[in-house]
Amino acid sequence: MTWEIFIGITVIISFVISIGRIIKSNTQAMTSLKDGIATLSTTLEGQKKDINQIDTTVHNHETRITVLEHKGDGCK
Repeated sequence: MTWEIFIGITVIISFVISIGRIIKSNTQAMTSLKDGIATLSTTLEGQKKDINQIDTTVHNHETRITVLEHKGDGCK
């Protein structure tokens, strides 16, 4: 076995290890992003329910105000 073959094998092994580290860190980052997106989705669903409830309440108040304004004008 000559030094050129040994150095070639060492370079190939080092390259595979460095690519493996990159893949590992990217996989961890994607897993973290997936968890973050799931949390964000859950939060947005909760806010959507709150917004719908607030919209209903505001609509009810607007209806009451309209009725009171018409009572004050004498238009019924």
